[in-house]
Amino acid sequence: MSAVLWLLVALQSDPLVEKVERLTGDVNRPLLWTPLKITVSSAAGFSGDLCARSEFGFQTVKSIQLAPGGKATIILPALDAKEVAAGKAVRKMARDFVRPERVVLVDTSLPYAAELVSSPETLYQKINPEDLQATRSRGLLEVADLILTKERAATREDAEKAVAALGEPSARLEAVDRTLWPLAPEEGWVPPKRVWALYFAAVYAFSAFVGLAVVARRLPKFGLACVGGVAFLGMAGYALVFPRHQVWVVSDRVREVGPTGETREHRVWFVNAAAEVETAIAFPRLVKPIFPTSAGTDDPFTLRVDERGCRVEGLRLGPNRSACFGGTESVGVTKPDLERLPKALSAAVLIRRGRARYLGDLPAGAAIPATPEGENPVHRSADFDAWSRFVGPDGLFGVLDRDARSSHDLDGPDLADERERTRSLILRLR
Repeated sequence: MSAVLWLLVALQSDPLVEKVERLTGDVNRPLLWTPLKITVSSAAGFSGDLCARSEFGFQTVKSIQLAPGGKATIILPALDAKEVAAGKAVRKMARDFVRPERVVLVDTSLPYAAELVSSPETLYQKINPEDLQATRSRGLLEVADLILTKERAATREDAEKAVAALGEPSARLEAVDRTLWPLAPEEGWVPPKRVWALYFAAVYAFSAFVGLAVVARRLPKFGLACVGGVAFLGMAGYALVFPRHQVWVVSDRVREVGPTGETREHRVWFVNAAAEVETAIAFPRLVKPIFPTSAGTDDPFTLRVDERGCRVEGLRLGPNRSACFGGTESVGVTKPDLERLPKALSAAVLIRRGRARYLGDLPAGAAIPATPEGENPVHRSADFDAWSRFVGPDGLFGVLDRDARSSHDLDGPDLADERERTRSLILRLR
């Protein structure tokens, strides 16, 4: 009897969220990805979603399958997670954070890893090589100010020098960013449909005039056919232009080259709709939602994560309700020339020791001025204002290409048009 009761209790709470660990440490940086290492078990077997619910009003989920009596450990991206759930099992996240000035991740395979002891100023968070590989390539370790690996610091002396040399961390795409939202399109129309709608209106007006004012008047026996033809043309045009595929996307791409050659690519997508719609969008990389305020969203949606990209589900859009998603990827190391421009730039802005100077259009190979002559830029652009914090106190920003082009990176049932609007370059000089 006791065994039966135990089994019934186990089945009622099945599956079980046994353990939740923040891979980057118990630090409070809610605007950045915090990967969770979650251990889930099931006595009866489970097939469903493991989800991390965010204080921003959405959730990240990953599909899992457990055999009867099975157990699995899953790494799930999260932004300011308040609870983790699988089936009916819910585990609240602890909020007892530490607040160090610097977070340093340490590969546990390093021979000196156990010797590094945290202090109030520096948190040394140990991470095993498997978890490091699974999260670093997807940009999930952005909470860390430094990652110590064999390539970066083979000895303890190297590690101490690297920690001592830490300055201000480079900027990251954050879950709340008021400076990016001015880049959002203001128009509610799907751009290609606006053109077709104007064309159709002109053709329809001309056809109605010819059919009703000319043909029907001179040949009365064809009047009814003309009325029917004009009505059919109007209904067909409305069906083709308006109701379906109302979601459209514009994106901006920025390549950031650091002084040591480390290169990152930032992309932001603004998702818009010409009508009230609930839709889904699949992205080729892991993206995070970017909100204009810390209130997050009042319309919950799901960010479903797979091995490479992700899919946003249950996203509610409308003419006055857009969404923004952003992602960053490392694209390798290229030795930069800090004295001359690698490519032609337009609307270039130079910052030296915190002072900005507008340089305008520059050809490829132009010399980068060594002193911040002049005052603040007399010409400011929405692009520079949006990305200036990524430039830092010494750097160069400019637009590589402002010609909008069609792109085919996303997938969605209601997607009508997708365009890449600008490509920009950031060259950090220090």
